[in-house]
Amino acid sequence: MKLEVSEIFASLQGEGHSLGSRALFIRLSKCNLCCGCGDLREKGLATWTCDSQTQMKNFVEYEPHDLIAEIEKKFGAEYMNKILTGEIRIVITGGEPALYAEPLIQMLDMIDKMAVSYQTTILKLPQNKLSPPIYEVETNGTIFSGSQEFYQRFSFVNCSPKLASSGMAKDKRIVPFALVEIAKHPYSSFKFVISKPDDWNEIRKDFVDAGFVTVHPSRIFLMPAGNTREELIESSQVVWRMAEETGCTATTRLQCWAWGPKPGV
Repeated sequence: MKLEVSEIFASLQGEGHSLGSRALFIRLSKCNLCCGCGDLREKGLATWTCDSQTQMKNFVEYEPHDLIAEIEKKFGAEYMNKILTGEIRIVITGGEPALYAEPLIQMLDMIDKMAVSYQTTILKLPQNKLSPPIYEVETNGTIFSGSQEFYQRFSFVNCSPKLASSGMAKDKRIVPFALVEIAKHPYSSFKFVISKPDDWNEIRKDFVDAGFVTVHPSRIFLMPAGNTREELIESSQVVWRMAEETGCTATTRLQCWAWGPKPGV
């Protein structure tokens, strides 16, 4: 299976636990959900729309080694070397990256070997001084990887389960085995898009009390819904109060505050 890549861009991580960190984003095209798409918002079934749908319509197919070569070609050897030493993290987003588990694992294995070679051969570092590359995956938490242990291959797992406000059917957006698997990752976090105060009742009932999201509240991130500054101002106030009341961590959408709904940032 090839990687269907819609975007490759250098930016900052704008959400979650690594907010503000330098990152290379690789956006994959395929997704098993379609949040707020079609007429779901007009029918009142969704309160927000996935802002990646436009970008995901087009993609280029890559074999894992070809994608690595494309990254170095596009951003240069110096940038690639910073990836190899963990100064710049790779963020795999989508779409739903878990649909591409096999080629992604192959790609990360290749980058790991390149990192060891670069640091030992060029930088002359001893084995105990090596810095591994940093990989993040952004997932909707609906795919159980089982023996493949896809999520364990990443440094950080940023799981964003969808609420009823996405317009998706409950049995499609909540997959208990997948959520429990992700929660076991020591550096996983769960990010929920918040648009109204009642969202916390849904999070608690369907995810926390149900035993699917069993992490410390500090690993539950509350993110305001919206793609424009005007939308974010309103939903950020809801997030602020919810984080104060629940002990969860408030986050934002830094890229939207800086650039608005502009893609590729």
